[in-house]
Amino acid sequence: MGFSTYKDEVVLVIGGAGFIGGHLCAELAELGAHVECIDIQRSAFRDQAAQGVAVHLLDATDESALREKIKQIQPKFIFHLGADMGGMGFIGDQENDAAIALHNGKMTTNLAGIAHHMPECTVVYTSSACVYPETLQASPEAICLQEDQAYPAQPQDEYGREKLRGEEILKACISRLGIARLHNVYGPFGTFQGGREKAPAALLRKSWALWRQLKDSPNPALPLPLELWGDGQQTRTYLYVSDCVQALLKLGQYAQERPNDPTIVNVGSSEVISVAGLANLCLSLRGIESNVELVFDVAGPQGVRGRSCDGARAQKLLDWRPSVALQDGLQATANWMDEQLASQLAQAATDQEATLLKVWTTSQRHEATDSHTKFAILLPITSRGAEPREFWARIETWVMHLCRTLAGDPHAKHIMIILGLDDDDAEVGLHRDGRERLCRRLNEVLPMEGVVVVQSLSKYAPGAICHYWTALARQAYDLGATHFLLLGDDVRILTPGWVTAIVNKFEDMARDTNLPLGFGCVAFDDVSFPGFPTFPVVSRTHMEIFGGEILPDFFINQDGDPYLFQLYRPWQACEMLADARLSNDIGGSDDARYVKTRSGDWTDAPLTEGRQRVLSWLEAQGVSSEDRQPRVLVDIVVASFRVDPQFLVPLLTQHIRDPELAKKIDVGFVLIADQPREKIQRELEALEAKFGHDWRYRIRAQPVNTGAAAARNRGLQESSADYIIFLDDDVQVSAGLLEAYCRAFLEHPEQTGFVGPTCFPATKSIRCLGIRLAGVTYFWDAATYMQTMPWAVTANMACKRVPTARFRDLFPKTGGGEDIDYCLMWCGADLLSVPKAKATHPWWNDGHPRFDRFFGWARGDGALIALWPQHCWWMAPNPSEWLVLLSTSAICLGMLQWLPESMSLVRDLAPFPGTSTMLRGALAVGGGLVGGELLSAVCFAFGFPWSFDRGLYHDMVPGVWPRVRALVPATITRNCSEMGRVVGHFLRRDPHLLFRRFDWFVGKNPTFFSDDLKRTVVRNVCFFVTAFSVWYSSTRLETLW
Repeated sequence: MGFSTYKDEVVLVIGGAGFIGGHLCAELAELGAHVECIDIQRSAFRDQAAQGVAVHLLDATDESALREKIKQIQPKFIFHLGADMGGMGFIGDQENDAAIALHNGKMTTNLAGIAHHMPECTVVYTSSACVYPETLQASPEAICLQEDQAYPAQPQDEYGREKLRGEEILKACISRLGIARLHNVYGPFGTFQGGREKAPAALLRKSWALWRQLKDSPNPALPLPLELWGDGQQTRTYLYVSDCVQALLKLGQYAQERPNDPTIVNVGSSEVISVAGLANLCLSLRGIESNVELVFDVAGPQGVRGRSCDGARAQKLLDWRPSVALQDGLQATANWMDEQLASQLAQAATDQEATLLKVWTTSQRHEATDSHTKFAILLPITSRGAEPREFWARIETWVMHLCRTLAGDPHAKHIMIILGLDDDDAEVGLHRDGRERLCRRLNEVLPMEGVVVVQSLSKYAPGAICHYWTALARQAYDLGATHFLLLGDDVRILTPGWVTAIVNKFEDMARDTNLPLGFGCVAFDDVSFPGFPTFPVVSRTHMEIFGGEILPDFFINQDGDPYLFQLYRPWQACEMLADARLSNDIGGSDDARYVKTRSGDWTDAPLTEGRQRVLSWLEAQGVSSEDRQPRVLVDIVVASFRVDPQFLVPLLTQHIRDPELAKKIDVGFVLIADQPREKIQRELEALEAKFGHDWRYRIRAQPVNTGAAAARNRGLQESSADYIIFLDDDVQVSAGLLEAYCRAFLEHPEQTGFVGPTCFPATKSIRCLGIRLAGVTYFWDAATYMQTMPWAVTANMACKRVPTARFRDLFPKTGGGEDIDYCLMWCGADLLSVPKAKATHPWWNDGHPRFDRFFGWARGDGALIALWPQHCWWMAPNPSEWLVLLSTSAICLGMLQWLPESMSLVRDLAPFPGTSTMLRGALAVGGGLVGGELLSAVCFAFGFPWSFDRGLYHDMVPGVWPRVRALVPATITRNCSEMGRVVGHFLRRDPHLLFRRFDWFVGKNPTFFSDDLKRTVVRNVCFFVTAFSVWYSSTRLETLW
């Protein structure tokens, strides 16, 4: 019998993420069926989506949700494998009977009521050999149980009784029905620990653990014990999972062709073996049977004494019988299980390996508990600042969105809302009708198992939202909540299924990080504030780490949500969900109902102490040192005035390519747009559409243009990383820049500052060559050949983040000096060069830079002389200072001539020169300044022995002719810079700082002072020689004239 019946048909498997269900889904997908899987959780061992299986996370005990999903799917076949079940460690414990009866009974009854109205749909129900009477199984010499021997009913346990009830319900409701009574199915991808495992999996786990103990211990005390429940004489048959799947598929085909004729068959093997025999077989697969002794626990759960399967009916009706021998099936199962156990052991801490092996050799029980997620919504509500109608409209909107997004969510049955209300609130205060109305309305929309609890907030200051949340979380913790959502009454949840999405994300994080389930923080995607982790969710694990406190008292009404999120970032245990979205109307981007109180430097002591507590908890839990090692956090901060996506997208898409390095580093991005949003709306929307819903990207716009320093300060404020990489918004980074910096961070943890070379493109522009020759860009690419640098330009530099570190706001908005000041103040004037962290900065103005740029820079960096006097010295005037000095002298002489007659003596002491002399003097000064600078530039450009500056300007502009052409722009650039400093001194009312020079090397170049002195002498000599020549020449010409 082939299986073409299933090709292109829609097949629903309830419980399809479980052991047998997973194998069945995979086989159906191979046969070309459209496979739909319903389960309360994902498969622990399979990526079913990759196998072509559509997985729907849904609780089949929820009749309305199950009905809606089946109506949507419209299956041709339904395989019902959903059940709360396990081996004797589970079904043999009477404490679990209630959970088995309720959960399994609800699922089967729900399906029966739904499928009753689908006469063309074929249902295959997996029943159990446990339905047979205990009296037929009282001896190890078991009879072969036949299908018609289930009555008179006397199953040994509740699991069997429920299965038998399920058979009768389905027979009464469904016309096309096949019932498979399964006999001890085993194989790969099944549960093998935790108490739900069956005998083959338990014995294979125990035998592997014993084998590993023998392997690791040089002199073990032999024989090692292997514990068995019972006396070992109880007998069973065991069926390999692939044979089981074939039987189910054949049963489905058979039942489809026979409406109104339910078919019941045994699905099992006739190869009988005792439990002791099975244990010895498992030991023989490991080759350790001679070193192990069976130890019997006769008081343990052992089930019936003997059970065997009569498969005659299945063979007759379905042409099916098992094909995999027990030893072959055990070997295949052992091969898979060995990999799982070895992987778990490898991930355990070294000092935990022996304990784990001991646990694996022990028989395990599983106590059924109410495993449903208990979500606590922590909800402070206030009518403050709103008219009654407006307040109740807001509450109704909140309730409506909650109701709509909880519908059909399998994990939303146990929602609890912890309300925080002020006793004196005008609408919902104590003894007010509004309070009862509010609670009644919330109870109307919650699932049956939901609960609303009210707690007074009167003892807390108005608007102290974080204190509210902390108090409400304590209440929820005492009520047994498993997850805690910090929410507000002005929030609209937009995404259905958000509870399941969050639960799944916690499971994903546990799997991806190898950290305990529940460790971490999950945040909604706030569409009103993209990229910001508002309204986070933490689990009971977080509350246990912090002793029942959700937030430190340090927080009042701001920063609590990013704190919780960033707290877990070093372990990559924080996620923002695209499939869990909300909008925040009042307290988000708009004005809030309270005064926003920022919590100081929460990224300093509070965050550091919190992470240390988390790390200590992980260590106490026995998490391996590798898994609990926090990653180094790096944020790339870009301050941008232009906000040009052409330049910004490459900066924001950098990533670490080395997988080993990526395991140690976590990278985030902060973009600060230094313009009001309305001016750059289109550019921001393009960037937010690409990056806005990824929490690693924080895109913020300044309310006004604040300047480079203030924008970078905003970036520092947004960051809680260990290291900051500053990049200009127009640089082109090399492919290895990020990795080069990250390796430097790891290799030099004691270093506070790092700098990569910022190069300029090759150019033939005379102006650009002149700028290079002038030396104003010397430090930009000096990291190429200097091992350490005293400072760096923020176009490309990195530093260890200090929570209080900020750029000073006394520098020009366009920049100039603030980067030097920051490096001296926070990096100790000691930055490590990282030559491979290379960036290329384009020439300004498309290769034609304006000279006023350098005037502006110098106007700002002149402030360094007052800020850092220890790095300054006195020096003879430069041409700009000579110009000021001589101009001031001329003005003073002119003013003396306006003195009154009574002060003629003073006028006579300083006679005013004649007009001719004044003209010759002005001509001499002007000629001296221009000609002297050109003459000195020639000396500098060609490196005459007495120019003394080849060391500073070496190789800036190679070649003779380019240097000749660049002399004029070089001279203009240098003098614009010097004039900018002079102007800056006067604007800051610091004229006394004229003739003071800042040491750009801050003492790290011992020859810089002497070189500067020599250059100053050369320039002054050139100035005086040229000025004298012009004066002499003009005098001779006047005489000749």
